Amino acid sequence: MSFPSDSKTTGVLPMAQTQPLYYTPGPPMYIGYPQGPTPQPPQRKSAGRRLLRALIFASFTWVLIHVLVATFRANGHWHWVHNDVALNDGDWDYDIPPGLTLEHCVQGDDWSEGDRTGFPYSSFTTFDVPLSSENIFLLSRGRLSAGSVKVITSPDQPEGSVKFVVVAKYHREEIRNLAKACLISRPKGQNGVGLFTPRWHRGGPRRREDMMHFETTVIFPEVSEGSAPLSIKSFETDVPNTVQSLEVLKIIFDAILLKGTNAPIGVQELSAVKGVIATTNGPIRGTFSTTTSLLLTTTNSPIQVFAGLESNGTHPSFVARTTNGLIEATVNLSSSSGEGGSFDVSTTTTNSPVYVTFPDAPVDSNLLLEAKTTNSPAKVFLHPTYEGSFDLQTSSVFRSELNVHHDVTDPSGKERKRDVQINTVGRGHTHGSVKWVEEDKKHESAGAVVIRTTNSPAVLDL
Repeated sequence: MSFPSDSKTTGVLPMAQTQPLYYTPGPPMYIGYPQGPTPQPPQRKSAGRRLLRALIFASFTWVLIHVLVATFRANGHWHWVHNDVALNDGDWDYDIPPGLTLEHCVQGDDWSEGDRTGFPYSSFTTFDVPLSSENIFLLSRGRLSAGSVKVITSPDQPEGSVKFVVVAKYHREEIRNLAKACLISRPKGQNGVGLFTPRWHRGGPRRREDMMHFETTVIFPEVSEGSAPLSIKSFETDVPNTVQSLEVLKIIFDAILLKGTNAPIGVQELSAVKGVIATTNGPIRGTFSTTTSLLLTTTNSPIQVFAGLESNGTHPSFVARTTNGLIEATVNLSSSSGEGGSFDVSTTTTNSPVYVTFPDAPVDSNLLLEAKTTNSPAKVFLHPTYEGSFDLQTSSVFRSELNVHHDVTDPSGKERKRDVQINTVGRGHTHGSVKWVEEDKKHESAGAVVIRTTNSPAVLDL
């Protein structure tokens, strides 16, 4: 044992080299050792062997944890799919919108067996809705309600009704049994079909084989050649995560609303007094015509359309709105009287080009146009009948470009002269006006065209 050398021990304990007076060393102490080979120090295992053992142990531990986690997940999946108590313990419910009445539902064994195409199993059911309904509608709710909707016409469909054909595709019958398709109604003569799957408050299906896919076909009667178009009061879809396509001919909708999320909407041909086409994260494409209003809206996707606006004493408007997606719109303006008419057009996006073209427009018509984007070109091509002001603006380091076609003849046939006034305010800003001048007559037009972008060209063709 050793002690610190401090003032408390100095002089109390003898120093190591101090011997007693008259000390005589005795004989050396003898210690006997057993006979045999001289013992060797134990040898340490090599670093390579120690590393190998550590890797084997870590691998075994990882496999064991993986097996335990997989078993836990499998047991959890089995619990919610196959345990009847779990299916009724409050973990999920159906999202039924308020004001909706479920007239009749198909669920479980009420489904009819369908063809097995794309999925291991499929079932189907059909519903008929009166064509005279104030509003014919389709909606879906629930985590497993994604799919596709196709709206068509057929000569085989009876004149007084519209048919809904619902096909459910799935991997497990237990999953199919959770879904129900219902004939539904709302107040004031609204009739339609609803697709409902559970809304889980926690957990729920995650594996591929727990998914479902609905394919719904809405069939309107098809009128014969030479007959007037079929008139529908109102048609509506509200189907999240569902691809929608409209392939109807010779139908005029007084009002139509196609609503979805995270999927495209495609229209072969649509005529409506009022129309709204709305989705998110999916493109909108097709051919549209309206006499009152048409609104197309999406996000993060393009809008590429042909739009016809007809003024029959009305003031038609067309709005196309997206973000981070191209807008490419060809807009034809017309009037039931052959001339005049007022039209509003607005096309807005961000970080993508906007191109708007007017191949036709009535003489003496009035157009208000906004074409806006950011960080991409904005280009507008006007019909020669346009009269009014124009204002092009972009960032100062880019140019605003006005292309005037001086060889254009008077679209009215009166041999009027075209007067174009141009004012340039810096490199990125140009404004002015254009009109057709007839001798001895004063003519003022209230048309206005505004083109805006940043960090890219703004271009107008007159």
